[in-house]
Amino acid sequence: MRLRVLIGAALGIAACVFIFTRHDWDEVWQAVTLLGWGLAVIVLWRFVSLTIAGAAWRLLFTPGLRPTLGITVIARWVGESVNGLLPVAQVGGELARARLLFHALRREGKPAGGMDAAATVIVDMTIALLAQALFTLPGLWHLWQLNENAIARVAGGVVVSVLPLVLLIAAQHQGAIKGGTALAARFGLARLVADESQEHPLWLRLASLYGRIPLVASATAVHLVAWVCRAGEVYIALKLMGQDIGLLDAVMIEGLLSAARTVGFLLPAGLGIQEGALLLLCGWAGVPGHVALALALVKRARELGVCLPGLVTWAVLERPRYRRHRHAR
Repeated sequence: MRLRVLIGAALGIAACVFIFTRHDWDEVWQAVTLLGWGLAVIVLWRFVSLTIAGAAWRLLFTPGLRPTLGITVIARWVGESVNGLLPVAQVGGELARARLLFHALRREGKPAGGMDAAATVIVDMTIALLAQALFTLPGLWHLWQLNENAIARVAGGVVVSVLPLVLLIAAQHQGAIKGGTALAARFGLARLVADESQEHPLWLRLASLYGRIPLVASATAVHLVAWVCRAGEVYIALKLMGQDIGLLDAVMIEGLLSAARTVGFLLPAGLGIQEGALLLLCGWAGVPGHVALALALVKRARELGVCLPGLVTWAVLERPRYRRHRHAR
C-alpha cells in the first residue's frame, strides 16, 4: 500500500512538473488572479452539488429508517474529502461515510446494521456513476459537433465514462463474490460488516435496493442535477477568467474530467491526471493551455477549501468513538 502510494505520488508529481514547465507560468498565474474573490464563490458552490448528492443518497432509505438530510450531506462531504486528499484509491471515503451514517442512525435509535449502511453506499456509488455516464452524453454530442472528425475523441470519451460503471456493476454480481462480506471488503467496508449476520448477504440487500426502481430512478435524476451543478464550477471559473464558453463546453469538460479521475484512481488525488485531462479537454473546447492550467490550479485550491474542513469535521466526529474505544481497552 505504501509503495503504491509513493510510486503513484511520484508519477503524478512528475507529470504535473512536466505539464507546467511546458507553459509560461506568468500567463498561468495571471489567469488565476483574474478570479479574485470568485474562488470563494467556487468553493461555496461545491456545497450545492454536495447537498444535492446527499439528498439523492437519502432517497435510497425507507421512510422509517431515512436519516436527516444533514447527516447524508455531512457524510458525503467527509467521504469526498477523504477521497480527494488522502491516498485511499477512492475507497476510504466510502468507508468513512458508511461509518458516519451507521453511527448517526444508531444515535437516533433507528434499527440499522453495517450491511445496510454498506449496501446504500455501494448502490449510491453505482447510481452516481450511472448519472455521470448519462451526464457526459450531451458533452460527447457537443464534442462531435465541434469537430466532425472527432470519432476517436468521442469513442475514447465513451470508454472512459462507461468503464468505471461497468467494473463496479461487475463487482456486485453474485457470481463474482463469495458471500456478502467479500464485496464489502472490496469497498473497504469489511470492518463495518464483520459482525453482521449472514442470513441476508450483502448481494441480497443490493438486489432489494435495485429492485425499488422508482426510488433508484429518482435518485439517478437527483444525481444528474448534482452533476449539472458541478459543471457550473467549470463554467463560472472560465467565465471569470474571460473565456467565452457555453454550458455544453463545461458539461463536456467536467464530465470527462471526472471520469478520467475515476479511471485513474490509483494516483493519489488524481495528480497529473487532472492537469493533463484539463489541458486536453479545454483544448478541445478552444480554451488556451495557460487558462486550462489555471483552471487546474483553481480546482486544486477548491479541493483544499472544501476537503480540509471536511477532514477536520471527520476527525471531530470520530474522536468520541476513539475515546470510548481507549476506555474500553
